[in-house]
Amino acid sequence: MILFTRPGIPLPIRGELRVVRELVSISPLRRHEDAPPAHGRTVLLVHGLGAPSATMTPLDRWFAAAGWNVVRAGIGSNIGCSQRHVNRLARDLEPHLSNDRAIVIGHSRGGLLGRALAVQRPDLVSTAVALGAPVCNQFALHAFTLANIDVYTLLGTLGLRRYMTHACEFGPCCERYRASLIAPPPDDVRLVAIYSPTDGLVDPVACEDPYAECLPLDSTHFGMGMNALVWRELAALLAPQVTAA
Repeated sequence: MILFTRPGIPLPIRGELRVVRELVSISPLRRHEDAPPAHGRTVLLVHGLGAPSATMTPLDRWFAAAGWNVVRAGIGSNIGCSQRHVNRLARDLEPHLSNDRAIVIGHSRGGLLGRALAVQRPDLVSTAVALGAPVCNQFALHAFTLANIDVYTLLGTLGLRRYMTHACEFGPCCERYRASLIAPPPDDVRLVAIYSPTDGLVDPVACEDPYAECLPLDSTHFGMGMNALVWRELAALLAPQVTAA
């Protein structure tokens, strides 16, 4: 395994400092009437690599205030085996569903997991929305992020169970997961990819899923889950499903 030698993609990481401004931008949208109508639907929120689930709290509160059944991903800091995480997401969802399938919104690596879940378990997911997720090349990242992945991978390969291992990247452990990132979705599953041309950590080109509705919006990577432009787009994307049901 090669550690700390991958060069990464040259991306405008300093622009990530705009995240504070993005958090302020959602203040006028926190009212539940700005969220897409719930109509009894369930949304699963999946956070990104190395992040606590609390990073999805603004979206959680927004959907919950509008009456959505909000489910948080029970995958810790999202630094473990990818396929194991997908299996855990399925277990998280199953108790919350009866007739309708869920909508999954995942940020960064959470978007990759959400797409894999939608492909593997279309009985659970009707729509998977990826926010800044490098579906086309999960290693098209800034060197800072790659270095973090290398550390997690080393720790997991040395035997720490909560971390991903070298096999998760290239071995049979996550072969099904990797195949799910490039496979077309079932006909009744909708994929949406929201990404930012000014993302400072993920190559935006890698986010252009050929099987998804791709929507470029100006955002930082860290702030994609709390960006007013993203929230307005989510409201527009999810509202039409009410009439289509």
